Amino acid sequence: DYEIPQKALIEGLSETARNILNLPRSEWPAYISKNARSDSFCSLTMELFVRLYALKAANLVSIFLPAGGVWLAGGISSKNEDWLIEKARFMRWFEKNYAPHIRDVLCRTPVLIVKNYDISLMGAAIAALQFATHV
Repeated sequence: DYEIPQKALIEGLSETARNILNLPRSEWPAYISKNARSDSFCSLTMELFVRLYALKAANLVSIFLPAGGVWLAGGISSKNEDWLIEKARFMRWFEKNYAPHIRDVLCRTPVLIVKNYDISLMGAAIAALQFATHV
């Protein structure tokens, strides 16, 4: 069994990356995003996040087949829009699938970024009003 000592891992990180450990966990995402252009650890973290985000969205599309496309809403998408769009990062991974028929569906599915933070709140309010009128 091979274990890498935590101290060795921390020493291998840049000062910027090591500073993360001094922050509350709730502040890590914003810190990583803010430093992604200047720090390789933060940049790789953002690359991995975009890849996983795209693959998860693609999995959901292959299950639900949304006719209206995929709407990426919330602060994560709008605050990191450049990371999603640059070099077609998100779409490259979103459209990646080994099954040709699924890949065709993914390539035809529109992906949109919602920039209005309140959109989910408005949707919930509309749903509540509709529910209230049907009760």
